[in-house]
Amino acid sequence: MSRTSHRVVVTRPRERQQNLARALAAHGLSPVALPLIEVVPPADDAALRRAAGSREPRIWLFTSAAAVRPFVERWRAAGAPARPSRLVAVGRRTAEALLAEELGRAEVPDQQHGEGVLDYLLTTLPAHSHVLFPRAGDARPGLAEGLRLAGHRVDDPVAYEKRLPDDAPRAFSLLFASGEFGWVTFTSPRIVAHFVQLAGSSWCPGSDGLWAASIGPTTTAALRGVGVNQVIEAREPSDAQLAAAIARHLDS
Repeated sequence: MSRTSHRVVVTRPRERQQNLARALAAHGLSPVALPLIEVVPPADDAALRRAAGSREPRIWLFTSAAAVRPFVERWRAAGAPARPSRLVAVGRRTAEALLAEELGRAEVPDQQHGEGVLDYLLTTLPAHSHVLFPRAGDARPGLAEGLRLAGHRVDDPVAYEKRLPDDAPRAFSLLFASGEFGWVTFTSPRIVAHFVQLAGSSWCPGSDGLWAASIGPTTTAALRGVGVNQVIEAREPSDAQLAAAIARHLDS
């Protein structure tokens, strides 16, 4: 199956489209932008401001680059009262965001999903550690709960929320007017939920019309959970590996 001229729909947030689009184009694929998620500030940032203003020494844990800027802005506004005793980032992009804020080089666990990160922390944290974990509003509770059950103290304020962009329904309808989906990239369970919402009740997820490319096991599980059968998964959770997974499949 040739990959020349294959359209691949990129559903990442608008501000994060470029890297994946570039990686797809490098493989001879044709990226098409359809942002199905946007990052917005939390409705109430009081908990985030309290966490940022704390003077207690804590291990800082970031599982998304989207949490870095909102937390750091409030931390600096509070006078940068305490720096992290350790810095842990899930994924290269999150580590780069922390480095760009001049917070130093973060530890990056090899396994970049919830269970793997929890295993890494449980085997490397001293007993009764204090962990700061700025998170998405819809973050799965397993990581924070797992740390608490192990006897660690966790501050996990909401740093950002995610929502469907206002223009997404119209853009979705125009792009998929023919009823054919083809290749669509999925980089979070929330994007899966938004896709299903927009596809509507008439869509049959088990049909052959959609080829789903998933960033990792959590997103793959969300796709399987709504009945999507044709799913390929990146070997590592990165834009480069997501594009490479599609290219490998088309070349096979």
